Amino acid sequence: MPFLLERVIRIIKEEEIKMKKLIALLLVMVMTMGIFAGCTQNTTITPVDWDELPYEMDETGRVLDDYFKDVEIEWWFSSSYGLNSDMYLFKKLEEVIGCKIKVVRYDAETYRVKVNTALQTNSLPDMCAMIIEYPVFNVYGDQGAFVNFMDPNIQSRMPNYMNKILNNPDCQEYINFYKSEGGGLYGLLRWDCERTVNFGWMYREDIFTKNNIPMWTDSESFLATMRQLKKLYPESYPMGGAAMDSVWNRVCTNYGFNSVDKAYDWDTKTWFLGATHEGYFEMMTLFQTMYDEGLLDPDCFTNGTNHLDEGVFNNINFVYNSWIGRMSVENTYAQTSPGSVDEGFHMAYAAEIGNGIAKGLGKMAMTGTVINAQTGKNAEACVAIYNYLYSDEGTQVMTMGEEGVTFDTVDGKRVYKNPDGSVMANPTIQTLEEKYGLWNGSSYVLASKDSPYFTFTPEEQDAQEKGIKGGTMAGAPALTIDQDYADEYNDLNNMLVNEIKEYSMKFIKEGYSKAEWQAKCAEWEQTYADLFAILNGTY
Repeated sequence: MPFLLERVIRIIKEEEIKMKKLIALLLVMVMTMGIFAGCTQNTTITPVDWDELPYEMDETGRVLDDYFKDVEIEWWFSSSYGLNSDMYLFKKLEEVIGCKIKVVRYDAETYRVKVNTALQTNSLPDMCAMIIEYPVFNVYGDQGAFVNFMDPNIQSRMPNYMNKILNNPDCQEYINFYKSEGGGLYGLLRWDCERTVNFGWMYREDIFTKNNIPMWTDSESFLATMRQLKKLYPESYPMGGAAMDSVWNRVCTNYGFNSVDKAYDWDTKTWFLGATHEGYFEMMTLFQTMYDEGLLDPDCFTNGTNHLDEGVFNNINFVYNSWIGRMSVENTYAQTSPGSVDEGFHMAYAAEIGNGIAKGLGKMAMTGTVINAQTGKNAEACVAIYNYLYSDEGTQVMTMGEEGVTFDTVDGKRVYKNPDGSVMANPTIQTLEEKYGLWNGSSYVLASKDSPYFTFTPEEQDAQEKGIKGGTMAGAPALTIDQDYADEYNDLNNMLVNEIKEYSMKFIKEGYSKAEWQAKCAEWEQTYADLFAILNGTY
């Protein structure tokens, strides 16, 4: 009965998708027309004459007159921290540009609802990050909703953007991926902000040393290591976990493909459904075996990342795959809290499993941040803000702050401090966002190599060297979607991502066989044929 019910639900979903094909373009037109209808009724908005530059600025992008003195922009953020208008970053930008900045911050779940509602009701702020994929918001951009960074008149106001991005020869192969069908570019691009290694496997080095456990070299020896740890610590679950869908999307390169949902074959230059790759079955079988044998924390599917810390501190877990910054945070806690954890506690970077090939990080990314083109002078102020943030000075302000305010130089070393002047014990991009508004995931576009993100702790430096020892596999490229199919793509993509996440969890917990996986692959190939036809330009 459950199987029949699942098939009925699947058929209903497929019929819904077919119907959406017929109305996708109409929906886009109605929604974008809604944006413009609201704007034409708002008589307080003065259209921008982008042909003229009404203010003077220096080479950093500082506005040299009071053109924006009566302007207050509204800037929305999604953040785990209490970002507000009084924080250093926003006060600094007010000083540089001359406008006022109203910061509105939501948690991730609320932000998604707010932006979706704002799109539908013509109430977008002056600046915010879209929570829909850029091929979809490109549809709005081509209809005039957002500032187009390919417009020569906009570019004339953003010389720093031109210098760092559009005229940078190293950026050219990436930029075209993000353009709309009409050649527009509506989201702000981030360049060269990644470490060589930012995520990977980590382990309790002190436990391994104490018990003479060698480092694994492949999946088989990894599994043997987990079994050895379980035997030594029967009450433990040797591997901890959180955000497992992200873990699978990293570990998949150890099994020969670069995404569990939308994977890309660079040799044939085609997109395919990653979960149909033979390596997916091999990877999931490893996790399934660990789950069955009590080697994988059974709460990994619902754990938050804070549980990773609790697990290793309390000898519940000894291995996990996550952000490399966790190691130094955990080790600092162990060193400054004697008696709270094992004496000699130490987390270190571990080897990859499977074929040993890690996922390479891309040089360019889309922040998703757009500027509302329908807000007159406010839109001009937003353009001026980002021209400044693409300058060397603006990059330092966004990712480091400034000497005497966010840090001091003591004996030739940079010492970060809290707003009250006390020394910041463990400066990370998270603490800089929390204290000063820096490094928010949607707002920074360049990164100073002198910032804490690139000032590696010993553990992080070790990761940079070990993480690529076995080589790297390129991740999937940026998506290019025909705007005529943007709504259909978005619906199918959301359905696919959620289904793969749910299926992967069930594969592990319910012990799916290879035959069951192959049957599911056949179903996926049929259900998502249109999605991959859109991606491959054959729809």
